Amino acid sequence: MNHPNSIPVRVKSSAPRQRPGFTLVELTVSLVITSTLMVAIGASIVVASHAIPNGKETTAATLNVSKAIDRMVEELQYARVIVEKSSSVIEFTVPDRSGNSIDETIRYEWLGMPGDPLTRQYNGGPLLTIIERVKSLDLGYITGTYSKQMPSQISSETLLSSHVAAGGTVTNDINSTWSMGQYFTIDVVPVEATDWAVTRILVYAEIQGPDKGVTSVELRLPDDGNMPVSAQLDQQEMRESNLTASAQWYECQFTNVNGLPTNTGLCIVLMWVSDANSATIHFDENAGSGLLSTSDGGLNWNLDAQKSLNYYAYGTFTTPGAIVDAYALYRVDIELISGDTTDFTIHASAKMLNLPEVSTP
Repeated sequence: MNHPNSIPVRVKSSAPRQRPGFTLVELTVSLVITSTLMVAIGASIVVASHAIPNGKETTAATLNVSKAIDRMVEELQYARVIVEKSSSVIEFTVPDRSGNSIDETIRYEWLGMPGDPLTRQYNGGPLLTIIERVKSLDLGYITGTYSKQMPSQISSETLLSSHVAAGGTVTNDINSTWSMGQYFTIDVVPVEATDWAVTRILVYAEIQGPDKGVTSVELRLPDDGNMPVSAQLDQQEMRESNLTASAQWYECQFTNVNGLPTNTGLCIVLMWVSDANSATIHFDENAGSGLLSTSDGGLNWNLDAQKSLNYYAYGTFTTPGAIVDAYALYRVDIELISGDTTDFTIHASAKMLNLPEVSTP
């Protein structure tokens, strides 16, 4: 209870005094400053992001280049023939893919300037870009040396054997019972020759009758007695219509008598085909050897060692090819630096399954 004469006491509050809020002007200025800062920071982030490689783009480019090189390696592995090779070009053939029994030709080429594409060409078709920009390409070739025999060589036509009567000749007509021929061997055999072939035979003949007859000029192998066997190696016709009333050299060309061993002789056989007498044949009864004759249509033959047909036999010899050093391609190493987005290097190797031959190491 207050005393009536007491003086009132004022008590001071200890609660904090409240600060007044931002004014509208202050708030507006703050927002402007904040917006400016945010724009500046965002621009910095964009600039910085452009300086950092895009992981997705780089990965995609790398995969595309890798796929192209993988395909190149796979095709190179089956190469049969190397058509052209350098540090930036390789052209080769691979086994048939289209079913026409013809090998396919594939060419990879980089023109050599940084930024040029790597292209692929198939069977001479259009150039297709498989890698857009290439900074460098280096194709390396690993080869090995081996001994190779070159193909056999066929000589120019040469005279194999012949006989021409020094004096006059005698004649005999070819008819259904009487036929003639000549057994001969090669006069001169080259030491290196492996076999021989006949290209032409010439016989000395004339017309016998009304130029209607046909004589078969045949080449046959000899039996053990040097008589002609029944089988023909090749045959040509001699027609009386192509002969004259006086004797002339009549030529027959042959293409199917080849591969004969050098120690094997041959028989020329003149057999009747048509007309009473198909031709008149000249021979030497005073010199030579090997004259063949039959009087029973070819069932039995006789060989006269003192007489000879007038004839020329031409042909060729086969000699083995020389043995030379050759080079086989074992592997192709590929080093490619791509410049699509960022430079990166790919190394790959193609092991040659067919070991194709190349002209140089």
